[in-house]
Order: sequence, then structure tokens, then C-alpha cells
Amino acid sequence: MRYCVFSILIFITLWVQGQERNSPKLIKSRGDYVHSATGIIFPEQMEDYTRKNIYSFTKQDDNIEVTYEVPEKASIAIKIYPAGDGTEGRLRREYLKTLQEVSDAANKTTGFEQGPVRRVGTKYICNGFKAVTAIKGKYGTSQIVLYECGSWFLSVQIAAKDLDSSLNALEDKVLNRYDPTRLTALKPLNLKSDFIVAPALGKDRERAKYVLNSGFKKLEWANNNVPENERASGFPDLYLNLHIAAFKEFAECKNENFSPDNPIAKLISDINKVIKAGYLSEFIMKQYSMVMIVPENMKFDFEGYAKWQAENKISMDMHSLYYVIIYRQPK
Repeated sequence: MRYCVFSILIFITLWVQGQERNSPKLIKSRGDYVHSATGIIFPEQMEDYTRKNIYSFTKQDDNIEVTYEVPEKASIAIKIYPAGDGTEGRLRREYLKTLQEVSDAANKTTGFEQGPVRRVGTKYICNGFKAVTAIKGKYGTSQIVLYECGSWFLSVQIAAKDLDSSLNALEDKVLNRYDPTRLTALKPLNLKSDFIVAPALGKDRERAKYVLNSGFKKLEWANNNVPENERASGFPDLYLNLHIAAFKEFAECKNENFSPDNPIAKLISDINKVIKAGYLSEFIMKQYSMVMIVPENMKFDFEGYAKWQAENKISMDMHSLYYVIIYRQPK
């Protein structure tokens, strides 16, 4: 594990954004189209579906979307694009961004039925998240699945008038052809993690150790509970139990006094109030938009938590935990 400082994230973000096109480029291709960055082939015909468009979103043509369609029946959009380093929260952020784009395209607030998905390959394991929604338009229903695959993302969206069992079978066929675990195999992440600490954590050195211990607990939990061939696809922060174990480290801090200008102390105090009230699981689920892998048979009391939350006014930015965990992609 290596220590770094937060500022390097700025340069990473700017470099990634600097490669994007101002507007998508339509690629004209006859016969098989080969994604140059991965060698993945997109034929003109897939099952009964005819390739309609190929769009490139980056100057390197490594971020592409290929659409197939049977007119008046259904369409399939397959997107492969760089995911960058395996930062904590990467898959959740990209998944929620994808859902927001769907809502924006529909020009309305859209509800989704969602849940985690898992792909086990011969060498690697990929986690993803899947959503289904009804959207008015050419097709009535949209089914979206997003996987993180080491240094890549794979998104498959099927839009149809009726997402029946045959279309679920179609998704399986697409994922068998464009297997996310094989994308991981191309560029698996380096499991020697970087632990990036925000300089602001030094403002309260007494409590800083509890925040750091919380982050170290995530690494410990991941190493003990998630196999290497799964972590090679992404840091496994979708697991609810990882966050439960991490936040319980805050309970070791017995100093509950804090001033309004000490956000570190307030963070620890607020989490400990949630723990004492018995709503840690509900709190985490709500904070992370329910995009979590939940243990089987776990029970939640969201109604009780909502009442408690209204009375206690707990509010915080879960994206400001003063550290970031990263599995780097290979150079």
C-alpha cells in the first residue's frame, strides 16, 4: 500500500477529459468492425439484429458505442470505454451517471428497478449493476447493465416494447459474446493499492487516526472477503458489509465533543449517533443510493430510520471521507 496526496486526482481527471471529442463521431464500417483498443469484434449481423451505428466518443476511438436493431421490435446498444484506475466508488458513480443520462434523454425523472449482477468467468469475476425502467418513446422499456472490468467499463442497454424472457435471453447471449471478464483479462488492476489522504485530515490529528483506521479496515475486509480475481476488476466497495466494518472503527473514538468548524469531529460524531441508534445499515444504503451488494436475509427498517433521521437531522457528504483507495490500472 502506498500513500499519496489528493492533488494528483485533478491531473488524472483532466487527462481523461482532454481525450474526449467535442461531439460523437459516426464511424463508417463495412463488414466486421474491430475495436482497436481491445480487439473486440462487432459484426454487421448479431442474431436477428443488424448493426445500425458505430459512434466514437474519444480521439483514440477507445470509447465506442455500437447499436444493433430489429426495427419496431428492439435495439441493443453495447458500449466499451476506458474506466481508468479502480478508485473506490468507481462503479457506483458510473452507474448512477448512466441512469441520469437515461433520465435526461427521456426529459423526465425516471424510476428504476435495480439490483447487483455478477459475472464469473474462467479467470476473473466482474461485478455490475442492472436497472429496468419504462420509458415512453419508440420502445417502451429499457434494460441497462453496467460492469466494471479492470481498466474498462462494459455497458449493455436493450430497449424493447416488451422485455420478456426472450429478451433476457438475448442479454445473456450478448454478454456471452462480449464477456466482461474477458475485458478484465486484457488489463486487470494492480492490487497493490494506493491510499490517498486529503491534507485536510491533518486539521484534527487526534481523530485522524480513526478516519485512517476506517479506510484501512476497508482494505482488510476486501483482502479477507473478496478473491483477487474479483478485485482485479474493481475495488469491491459495493459490498455493504465492507462499509459496516469500516464505520464501526469510528465507535472507538470516545471524544464526542466538536465545534462547528471541525467537520472531521462532526463526521465521526454523526456516524456514532447512527451506530448507537441501530441504523448503520440503513444509513449506508441511503447514502449510497441503494447501489450496494447486500447479504442474503439482511433486514432493513427504512421507515424507522426515516423517522429517526427526521428527528436527528444527520447530514454529511459521504464523498468527503478524507481518503480515497485506488487499484491502479497497468501502464
